[in-house]
Amino acid sequence: MASTFQNPLWIFAGQGARRPGDVTGLSAARSLFERIAAVTDLHTEGADTDGNDPNQYSGVVQPALLAIAHACALACKARGGEPGGVLGHSFGEYAALVTAGVLSLDDALRIAALRGQAMAELSDGSSSMLAVTGLSASVAERISRDLRASGRYVFVAAYNSPSQTVLAGERVALSSAAQRCRSVGARDARFLQIPFAAHSPLMQPARERMASELSKVWIGSPTVPFFSSVTGKLTKNSEDIRELLVRAVTEPVDFRQAIISALQCGYGKIVEIGSARPPKLLGLVAETCCKDLPERALPRLACVSTDADAPDGRPFTPRLAGAGRRQ
Repeated sequence: MASTFQNPLWIFAGQGARRPGDVTGLSAARSLFERIAAVTDLHTEGADTDGNDPNQYSGVVQPALLAIAHACALACKARGGEPGGVLGHSFGEYAALVTAGVLSLDDALRIAALRGQAMAELSDGSSSMLAVTGLSASVAERISRDLRASGRYVFVAAYNSPSQTVLAGERVALSSAAQRCRSVGARDARFLQIPFAAHSPLMQPARERMASELSKVWIGSPTVPFFSSVTGKLTKNSEDIRELLVRAVTEPVDFRQAIISALQCGYGKIVEIGSARPPKLLGLVAETCCKDLPERALPRLACVSTDADAPDGRPFTPRLAGAGRRQ
């Protein structure tokens, strides 16, 4: 299939894609960290985390991660790279929208700080998230519905690929969900190091704060195609995007459908921008292409983590049955 767009699709991972203090090899990162302090009154000196640091869920971390992703995008643009479209997984949508000219960097940093603070206030450890691998989304949905019917709060939080679904809810209920998933054939059901139930109705207090803040922010029309990971569709209207950013707080990520929509546009290359090594999303992209669009050639996959990777990215070869077909 010929590519509809000459330039590649740029995709941006969410929180957990890399450590926020890891700016090695990114020339623009330090100045962007200084920008965080200027527009949010937050300081990034303590932003380094190792996944066990409680500071991982402070207000500073999401702006820091946004700055890193934006530094990678700037490195690509400085070397002649331009996106033919953008897509973000969860919090990665903010970097995607800055790249597409929908949000100003300063507004995105301020919203990211508020988003991080609002989530930190809900991170008391009573809720969490569970990644389920090797089970269809329909089965994961059924298990979550059954548990809710018995009064336990479990929701689908992300449709990542044909074989990976993420659940969110009360931690005790998720333990029951993990047992049920394994009993019906899941290869794995593991807790993520996230002390809140992101992308579920349990985040309603954060959604209300985000709605108030987003109502004050200028939002433009995308300068390149933007694929929403809430609806999984190409989205052009600025007010629709404002609404989707609010909905994203309590509704599931549909990364799988967003990738299908983008692949159907004919992109010949997909570049993951800003993740640490190895990249977090490209394996999901490859699986989705192979399983959901078996007639489509797998696009070339690459990732940019430092200035040296820009603009074309380091090639990525997925370790997936069927993913080695014609590209």
